[in-house]
Amino acid sequence: MKFKSITMENFMRYKGVNTIEFSCDPGKNVTVVLGDNTVGKTTIAQAFRFGLYGAVNMEKWKNADDYQLLNNDVLAFMDADSKAAVAVTIVAADEEKQYTICRKTIYSRNYPQMTCREFQKKVSIKIADLQASDVVTEVDERQVEYVINELFPRNLSHYFLFDGERWSDVTVNGVRENIKESVHSLTGLSSYQAALLHLKDMGANSVTRKFKSKITGDGMMYDSLENDRMRIEHMIEKEQEHVKNIDINIKNIFLDSQSMEVFVISRLPRLLAILCTGVGMSVAGLIMQQLCMNKFVSPTTGATISSAQFGILLALIFVPDATIWGRAIFAFISAILGTWIFVWFIQRIQYKDIVMVPLVGIMFGNVIGGVTNFLAYKYEVTQALSTWLVGHFSMVLKGRYEIVYLTVPLVVLAFIFANHFNIVGMGKDFSKNLGVPYNLVLFAGLTIAAMITASIIVVVGSISYIGLIVPNVVAMFKGDKIRGTLVDTALFGALFVLVCDIIGRVIIMPYELPIELIVGILGSLIFVALLIYRLKHGRKIVNIKLFNEQKEVNNEQEKEYI
Repeated sequence: MKFKSITMENFMRYKGVNTIEFSCDPGKNVTVVLGDNTVGKTTIAQAFRFGLYGAVNMEKWKNADDYQLLNNDVLAFMDADSKAAVAVTIVAADEEKQYTICRKTIYSRNYPQMTCREFQKKVSIKIADLQASDVVTEVDERQVEYVINELFPRNLSHYFLFDGERWSDVTVNGVRENIKESVHSLTGLSSYQAALLHLKDMGANSVTRKFKSKITGDGMMYDSLENDRMRIEHMIEKEQEHVKNIDINIKNIFLDSQSMEVFVISRLPRLLAILCTGVGMSVAGLIMQQLCMNKFVSPTTGATISSAQFGILLALIFVPDATIWGRAIFAFISAILGTWIFVWFIQRIQYKDIVMVPLVGIMFGNVIGGVTNFLAYKYEVTQALSTWLVGHFSMVLKGRYEIVYLTVPLVVLAFIFANHFNIVGMGKDFSKNLGVPYNLVLFAGLTIAAMITASIIVVVGSISYIGLIVPNVVAMFKGDKIRGTLVDTALFGALFVLVCDIIGRVIIMPYELPIELIVGILGSLIFVALLIYRLKHGRKIVNIKLFNEQKEVNNEQEKEYI
């Protein structure tokens, strides 16, 4: 039996009529459906279960009332008297006949609430003879459920509708058990193992025990079944051994085409994303610190990261089918506006303190984060948003990370206008005396920093403290002039993120910790140390000489801090 197509009408995420045709070519009989989180891949599997059995697969922590089959957009335009249909049509065929299964439910709205109730249900099956296309038989309505169960037994449905959803866990934390279970699911080994448990005579409800109770005659059928069981068990052992041997040998990476493909698709993009993240976040922090005249301002303490996450949430709510570039546009706009509002606000504080400004930014960022979480819970996109709340490089693959390359031209642009940023950092009056447009350069620099941050958040997620720690550490040895420290800041930032990623992958091998955790721990410790140092010594350069002799010299007169 082969599935030929499935048609969904107003079913969950699919508004209107949507049809997916599956490949039935014997040489190319696999159909792959690609899509980001929340676009409706799992909904397709739910449509199969609804079309065949009239129910969806419920998660452990949910009940039937949590699943609304009627599309939300369709429901929103319904009034108290209108009706709308949810229908799933499945076309399957064997060598002789084609079966068209159609299950339809009519709903009416519980106006004015955004809920609905069942009004009418109907299911039908049409059987067409492939040898004589004009011969079509419709099954009696009372026999439909029986025929469906004969064609696709519900108690065996997990063999042909097995769930490979846990493959996503590989990109979250790299747990070996999840990798093994995901490979088993995607290759069908889970079905083999489930069948093996039945065939091994495990319990009174196993297929073998039930079969034995009905055996008559000389038992030849049981012997045949036992041989099949041994053959399947051998196949499973062989595949398990193959999975254990999957490894990439660095020495042969350019000789083995499969290893080379993994290197190009996964390993190399991850390395480039790490370098771009370190360079971009460090330079963004350096720009913000210079323009705000405060060494504790950064994308983390300036609400830039929180604003970018809020923009991504808006994209998930209002444009759920948007590509990564569409989400990036929302993140750019939101990050720029959030950073501008923060700077506009602190400019109106009369009595500024070196510690007060970042605290205001942290509070402002928490307000934005609270609104983000509220909307995420309200519109049920918390799980989708969680990808961008914790920074990690596990989802970086070819075709999904290239947007971080935007950091390169933005960093070059920052280097070109470095002197202007230095002048603006000296104050508004000083800038006017030198003929530099203060507000234009200020908000242009903030825009560059916000766009760098947003392009990284869209791909990698939130990574705190990099823009705060790296510029301060470099400034302790190189001074505050941007043009003289920008390159060092970028290089040290890339090295810092790379080291944190290595630590996260090595500390509890073979498992992997999110880089946000490693950077957060190191960042918190270094942040406290920098706070104590700045409060005690102000702006001083640490001058390291040969033979480990250290001497501190004044870099410049104490400036007024924001």
